[in-house]
Order: sequence, then C-alpha cells, then structure tokens
Amino acid sequence: MSDSDSDSGGAGRCDGGGAPAAAAAAAAAAALADWQDWDDDPEEDDATRSLFSDAVLPSPEACLAHDAAAHGFDVREFRAKLSLDDHGTIRLINFIRSRVAAGADPLPALTAAAAAAAANGAAGAAQPWASDDYLTPVLPDDPLLGYDFDEEAGDEGWAGGAGAGTSAGTDAPGAVAALAAENAALRARLAALAEAALPPELLEDALAGAAAAPGEGPGARCGAGSSSSGSGSTSSSSGSSSDGGSDGGGAPPPRDPSGSGGLVLPARRRGRDIGRRRRRREGGDGKPASASARIDAAYFESYSTFDIHREMLGDKPRTEAYRDALEANPSLIKGARVLDVGCGSGILSMFAALGGAASVVGLDASERIAGFARKNVAANGLDRESGGPVSIVTGRVEQVADIGSEQVDVIVSEWMGYALLFETMLDSVLAARDRWLRPGGAVLPDVATVMVAGGSDAAMGLDFWEDVYGFSMRPMADELRAAAPGRVIVREVPASALVTAAAEAHRMDLAAMAPSGQDFTAEVVLAAAQAGECSCVVVWFDAEFSARFCRERPVRLSTAPDAAPTHWMQAVLPLRAPVALEAGARLACRLSMARSPARHRALDVSLEYGAAGGAPGAREAVSFSMEVGGE
Repeated sequence: MSDSDSDSGGAGRCDGGGAPAAAAAAAAAAALADWQDWDDDPEEDDATRSLFSDAVLPSPEACLAHDAAAHGFDVREFRAKLSLDDHGTIRLINFIRSRVAAGADPLPALTAAAAAAAANGAAGAAQPWASDDYLTPVLPDDPLLGYDFDEEAGDEGWAGGAGAGTSAGTDAPGAVAALAAENAALRARLAALAEAALPPELLEDALAGAAAAPGEGPGARCGAGSSSSGSGSTSSSSGSSSDGGSDGGGAPPPRDPSGSGGLVLPARRRGRDIGRRRRRREGGDGKPASASARIDAAYFESYSTFDIHREMLGDKPRTEAYRDALEANPSLIKGARVLDVGCGSGILSMFAALGGAASVVGLDASERIAGFARKNVAANGLDRESGGPVSIVTGRVEQVADIGSEQVDVIVSEWMGYALLFETMLDSVLAARDRWLRPGGAVLPDVATVMVAGGSDAAMGLDFWEDVYGFSMRPMADELRAAAPGRVIVREVPASALVTAAAEAHRMDLAAMAPSGQDFTAEVVLAAAQAGECSCVVVWFDAEFSARFCRERPVRLSTAPDAAPTHWMQAVLPLRAPVALEAGARLACRLSMARSPARHRALDVSLEYGAAGGAPGAREAVSFSMEVGGE
C-alpha cells in the first residue's frame, strides 16, 4: 500500500532464562493479582441481547443460558448436533435475529432442521440460514458473533451434541484431554495478559516461557521459524498498505512451513481469548476504547515507522506502476485536483505533482508519518509554501472535517493487502470516493481482480524436505502439511509450482462498486495442465490503471507468480490433503472472502473444493482468517 507501513518487529531473543525471565514471571504474577478485577469489571462485559426477546444479559454466556432456559433453544447444543462451523454459526445467529426482527418465530424452522439432522445426519439437514446474506450482522457489534463456541464446546461437553459430555470420573482419557485443553487455554490467556501488561524489554522472555512445553525453559523454542507473538494476528511487516490505513501492526507472523521466508497467518484467536477478558485500554478521552478503536490505533501506529515504507518504496513493480499512471497520463492528471488516500511518505502525491496536477492533497491517519510526508514534500519544493501543489492533511477519511477542496478529479490510493482484500482499507478509499470525487472522476487503480490457481507442495515450500543434502525428510513435510489447513501462508510461489491454469475469482470496478462488493463467493473450476497433486490454492491479484482513465498509458500491476516479485507475494490456502489430478481433470472450488462481522479489519476466507461434477456433499471445506494485530 502506499508506503505507510507497520513496524517490522524482530525475531524473539534466545537469551535463556536468568534475571529477565524471573522479572517477567514476577511481573506477570503481579499482573495476575488484578485479573479478577479486570474479569469482573462490568465495563469489560459484553452485554448481549437475547436471540428471542429484548432481554439484555451481561455476557454471551449469560445470554446463551437465558435462551436455553427461557426459550428452550441452546445455540451450543444445536451447532454441535448440526456440526456447524464458525461461518455456519454466524449465519444461524443472524438468521434467528432477522426472523425475530421481522416478527416471525424461528423455532419451527430450527426444530425441523434438528429433526432432519437426527434422521439423515447433519450433512442431510436443510439449513434455512445457509445463504451468505446471513453473514451480515443484524445487530451491530453483536458479541455472539465473536464468541468462541469451540472453546466452550471443549469446556462444557457440547462437541458431541446433547448428552455427549462425560464426567472426568467416567472418562479418564477425556478428562486428560480436557485438562490439556484447559492448560493450553490458560497458557494462551497468560500470554495475552503478559502482552498487555509487560514492557517490551520483558515481553519476549515472558512469552517464550509461557509458550514452552513442560520441561522447556524460556528461549528453548527460539530459532528459525519460531514466533514470539503467539497471537494469531497478522503483522504488517510485509503487508502492503496505503498508510491511511493498510497493514496491521505487531510482531511479524511466524515463517512458512518450509522455513524459506514466507509468512504464516494463523487461524484467528476468537471470543474469550481476545475479546472480553483483556485489560481495558483507554482512548484519547481517558475512557475505555472499543476493540475496533484499539485495532485502528495499532493499525495506524504501525505505519509510523519507516521499515515498511522502505519495503514498499523498494517494490519496483508497485511503485513504478503508480509513477507511470500518474506521470504518463497528462489528459487525466495535468491541471487536476488529486487526493492521495493513505499517502504514507508522500511518494504518490509527489508523482501526481510531477504529472502536472493543479492541487494534490495527501491524507494519512498516522500523525507521525503525515508529518514526515510534509517534510519530504517540502524537501523537494513541492509544498504549497514553496509554490508547489501538495498539502498533507492528518486524519481518517471518515473523520477529517476538511481537505481544503469540496471535490477532486482523481483519487489515488495504494490500498491493496495480501490476497488483495486483507486489511479492509478499501472501505476508506470508497468512502473518500463517495465524499469528495466529482461525478465522472477517476479512481486509481480503477479495476482490481482476485486470481486463483492450484498449487503443488512446492507452492507451500514443502518440496524443500524432499532432498536435504541427499536425504529425504518427507516425515517432516507430512507433519507440516497436516498442520497447514486453516493457516494462510504468504510467500513467493514459483510459477513452476502451479499445477492448474489460473482462473478469475472476483473482479471489482472501484469507480462504481459499493463497499459490499468486497465480500464475494465465487465458483471457479481449475483445470490441470498435466497429471500431478494439488496441495493448495494460490491467490494473488492484478490491479489495473485502465484506458478508461489512463488513455495515454494504461498500466497493469500484477502480483502473479510469473510476474516480477512484489512485497505482496502470494497467499497460499492449504487443502486438507493433496488432491490427485489427471491431465485435463478439473478441480471445482467455491471461494468466499468477506470482511469479518465479528473482528474489525479481519478477513474471513472459506474454501470448498472437490472434483468438478462431483456431489456437493463430497467436497472438503477449510476456513481461514487473516486479521490485524492490536487486540
């Protein structure tokens, strides 16, 4: 994105234990003394409205218990019986709320679905909430949409449906598993607590100690491929962004399974782990900041450092595409009023000035980087005070009162993220378009396309283990492959690792689209050029500065595996198991990408796949989540 970026962070230290670890442990223990106060603070509870009435309960747990007792419907038991995943549960909750809001009773439909599941199995049950329309929240900031039902299933015994839970006294293996799960949950919560409470100089050792298995000391797991964050949130270190809001902050994500330099974006932390039970943070007014505000604060702050700006400026395909579009199309830029959304270091604003723009406004939400953009513009004599056309404004598109112009002729922004849509900065670009762009004005780039293709083990970097100094280490590759589903891997994929032809999954016209056009479900068929195994689906994007606006010199920026490498690389979605394809065979995929209704700036991705022409029930499915740090 425009060169605003996030702090690249650093690798975890391998200092062993000693005083730092002891200090970290002491600080964490002291912080734990306040845990009950934080956990019981009524301002921290997520007041939750009943699914069936106007009753408001103090927490999601209380709401679920109330609905089970008062209305005879327990979401936890129901989702277990029908084997609903996260997306299915979100659809279910919004279906119930929409029916109740319309004055209809949802219970008959729910009872019928439960009966069909009991008679025919969960896969054979009709689900009236199956439409993707029910991914849109009915109730803004509905705590149930971010609730960790999976964790509760383990805690309460819902995983096997009604009556599935067994007591520890009658199921020793189950009790051991439950204790192990509880232990893991406690470690995760302790890590989250340490992250919130400890200073940076103590945090790495504390997290290393919290992550270590029994018998391991702090730092025992340090090394290539390890991550000290354990957060499951994405880092902006390589993320693209247009400062005004693109890449997320925080420590870098762990490296990809092959250890070859990609980034792994793990499945998200949800509900209780990162939602209600965390230390309250304050906004600028001294009041508790909302989760969305905290994420935005971390997001924009991540662009206040220079590492990511250097990375993006050094991305020649990206930077030169914008330069050519702005400097080589005088019929569009000469004499125009230009708005640069997420201006970062100011590079696009200065390109527009050299292209002959009459006025250029660079807008960025990071106060620090906007200040450096002003200095950069002034250092090149392009600021208003020097007689140039460029001015820099600090603020968010949605909040800034005035940019010095009622309308602009051109909006330019480098908003794209991993897999195109991660970071959801496009919302701000479209808001700027609707607020300031004159009728018929241009948005640059004006077309963006999500592309997909099937990939081999090499696309995931697993081929590394096939021949290590003449030795096969396939067992390690098999272990990494087994752990990969649900984790988006961002890495450079060689074109030779693609095993199918590419297909277009989604195309957006930025000059005309509605914000909802970012969320999509696409059916694509990937045809194998030759026999082989498909281990993953590779996702990338193309951005076009088309001849509609760039008449003299249209420009196409591609992040495809066979194009010049960019800092976006490609996003790899691992399959549950490799799929064997004969030459000419076709793999049918249903890819969905949607802004998360539960987690601000997060992108939910789901992939269903199977042999083209096969029964829908025979398809495999896997879900992913890409999210910005700051919670």
